Amino acid sequence: MYIRFPKLFSMMCHQTPFTRGPALAGLLALTLAGCGGAAAGPGGAAAAAPNAIPEDRLPPAPGGSLWGDGFGDTQQRAVLDARRAVSEQISAQVSAVVEAETSEDARGVDQKINAKIKSQTDFDHAELIKVIGFRREEGGWTARAVLDRGEAADVYEAEMKADLKRLSSLQPVVDEALATLDTAVLLSTESAPGAIMAELNRKARILAILGGRGEAKASKGVQSVEKKASALRRKAVLRLQVSGSASEGLKRAAVEKVSAMLKARGCRLTEGMSDTPAPGVPAANVELKVAARDHTEGGVRYRYVGLEVVARDARSKRNVFRFSAMPDFVHGGGATWAQADKNVARRMGKKLAEKDAGFEAITCR
Repeated sequence: MYIRFPKLFSMMCHQTPFTRGPALAGLLALTLAGCGGAAAGPGGAAAAAPNAIPEDRLPPAPGGSLWGDGFGDTQQRAVLDARRAVSEQISAQVSAVVEAETSEDARGVDQKINAKIKSQTDFDHAELIKVIGFRREEGGWTARAVLDRGEAADVYEAEMKADLKRLSSLQPVVDEALATLDTAVLLSTESAPGAIMAELNRKARILAILGGRGEAKASKGVQSVEKKASALRRKAVLRLQVSGSASEGLKRAAVEKVSAMLKARGCRLTEGMSDTPAPGVPAANVELKVAARDHTEGGVRYRYVGLEVVARDARSKRNVFRFSAMPDFVHGGGATWAQADKNVARRMGKKLAEKDAGFEAITCR
């Protein structure tokens, strides 16, 4: 009797230069359990075309490419599995490099930790990973996906050049913000040279794995501006004012959850607004609006809550940050309104912590 072990098959399929070394080989063996391919045609078969992907074999991967096999009960799932196998080879390598650098050198740990977190996400150019073949297996399909290293390296080199150009154009903008203490620029992730520099470092690591070379070091002028901006960001104060139709308990819960999100971005939140910011201190006024509506059905009390967070520079009144989730961001129910509020508060924290919550747009580091 023939028994198939899809994960074992997937782990054995990667014979790349990156599987050398027992530690990394073990890491890849755990992570490369499947990848992606091409869209399935009617009935699960690929559509016929002059250059159709073969369905009866897995062609050898071209020289100079990264490749991986994936398994799924449909062609589409096999494709997703194979693409993941290829992207995770790169992610695993970057993670290993960052881990080694962080353990060897305590300096710049925050930046390296940020790079490590980003490196654990999927390869950010999955569109370059192509499927070259399918094979029918017991219980499903195997797909083989490849990534042309040279093609991917060209993309990253072009992106890094664009990032360096953006840094140069950003320098005078940040210089002016330093003089005016403008938090609309200083606290914007998009305007923070350090965020772009961290991306450059991440891309440089990926580019090295792909076999390419690119300039990742910002000019001394940009580095100097970022150092000053970072020092001011750490001093920044966000002054909170709360309003809305929700109960005081729900408002307190919202303040707690929003404060935790901003604290994770390095920001200090204080309640109450004064007319004039302290001299030399960047300041932003944060308005948190909490709206609630009630609904009862089948003896269960439901409470629906919406949030809006708007931050403006305390001096120029320019917009710093905005997060809007009105009217029904989260809801909770219970036999009593107190139970409903408790469930709302618990779910609010989880939902705010989701990646798409939008708080990545602000930084105080």
